[in-house]
Amino acid sequence: MSPDRDTFFYPWGAPVSRQLDQLYRLQNRIQFVREREKERDTVPADLADVDTAYREKVEAVERLRSRLQQAQAELARAEAELEEHQEKQKKFQATLRNVQSSREYGAVLNEIDGAE
Repeated sequence: MSPDRDTFFYPWGAPVSRQLDQLYRLQNRIQFVREREKERDTVPADLADVDTAYREKVEAVERLRSRLQQAQAELARAEAELEEHQEKQKKFQATLRNVQSSREYGAVLNEIDGAE
């Protein structure tokens, strides 16, 4: 019995050509999977403009949210400052009732104007 050409170099099992076929099919499957992954991970050309517009809108919303937080912090500071000035004004109004001279009266009125 003469050795088969495929089994001559691979005497203990499957012929070399069968292994090469399996490797070739495996290579084709790997290539197919990579192509599909590439298609999945890329935005189709007809949706590229939509995707760009969407990303721009998301960034704009994030900027607006950031600005809103800054504005809320500024508002809280302004309200605290307003409350402080209102308390000073109330104190000056109470002092105005206890004034006994025209000089004190003028000084308190100047302080009230400054607080306003």
